[in-house]
Amino acid sequence: MEKESSDNKIATLSGEIFDDLEARMLRLAMSDGESHEDIESVLDGCGIGNKPFKTQIIAFNLFKSHPEIQISKETTLALMRAKVTCRERYLQILPHLLKILKTLDDREIRILLIKGGAMKAYRPDCPRWMADVDIVVPEDKYEEAVELSEKVGYKPLKRLHSTDLKDPVSGQTFVDIHHYISTNTNKGYMLNDGLWKRAINIPVSFFPHHVLVPCPEDMMFISLVNFWKNVNDMTSEGSVASLFFDLKLLKEYKDDFDWEIVRSDAMVTGTVETACFSVRLFESIMPGFFPDNLLGSDISLAKLDKLIERTVSSRTVLGLVRNFNLIGAIKIFKSTVPLPLRCQGELVVFLIFVGVYLVEYHIDRLVGRPDVPQRLFDNLHLLLETRV
Repeated sequence: MEKESSDNKIATLSGEIFDDLEARMLRLAMSDGESHEDIESVLDGCGIGNKPFKTQIIAFNLFKSHPEIQISKETTLALMRAKVTCRERYLQILPHLLKILKTLDDREIRILLIKGGAMKAYRPDCPRWMADVDIVVPEDKYEEAVELSEKVGYKPLKRLHSTDLKDPVSGQTFVDIHHYISTNTNKGYMLNDGLWKRAINIPVSFFPHHVLVPCPEDMMFISLVNFWKNVNDMTSEGSVASLFFDLKLLKEYKDDFDWEIVRSDAMVTGTVETACFSVRLFESIMPGFFPDNLLGSDISLAKLDKLIERTVSSRTVLGLVRNFNLIGAIKIFKSTVPLPLRCQGELVVFLIFVGVYLVEYHIDRLVGRPDVPQRLFDNLHLLLETRV
């Protein structure tokens, strides 16, 4: 059988991530010439109150981008419920974020909000689901920042690029401290100088002190790379739903948006193919948003095809693991990775992970916590990330 083209695979992934209704709402939101009647018809006619949370977030953002439209009371209430869900999570995170920010600010450690936290500063009025808030501190202050956070009561869980700050009471992570941006190439540290130099100060309502966010161009790049991670790991549907609206705001934030910064960020971090993956997926729904050949001359088509294949495989394995189809997961894993010695060891690690995952999941069910342990999915993410 002829090998499926990368464009077809991107289109297939796009269809898995966004159903027809979601894709239609995204196109309505991104286009300038759509009539109010079309938008009202979609929002009132889709039964949004019975749709998944991701669909509701897209619908709310569509509504927010056209405040002049008139929708039914029932639709309005459904959208407000989605907003309240986001706000409830935000209010869970906020006390911990404020505690960390004040602790670091008191020691004059500079703070850079990234990812969802930064976009919350850029778009404060729009609902946004955040599992946690990510901040970056200067490389030479990173260990001090982690130690200070531990002293005020948080349990650090160190990773290569960041430290999760676990709340000992709930066991949840509300804040992650980074010393560089996470990428699938582990070269995010190459951005540090430019990231701090170009950072801007946007007043945030929840913190009166000095907090920076990446400039729109750097934030565009971070959003593209993070979008691939969310697609690859099948995580953070709320962030996936918000991406289109985030990128539209960033592009329009200033008249002289410099696409060369986005390209340069991808080049220095070795994530040209990763960013291109997200650009292509975005443009499968909204073509023409990005400049022609934004990354074209820098792309290795072979690497891009490999990234797409590995992303499809990772999603397949994750889906099978989450449904406890161990045999299916092993088959996909073995067919995806040739098994020289280094990969045989990797397969052993994978099997150990699955075994621990199954045991801990069922323990959680027995003690009345049916949620899937996020720590274990984090471990699977790290395992799969090393294979890309």
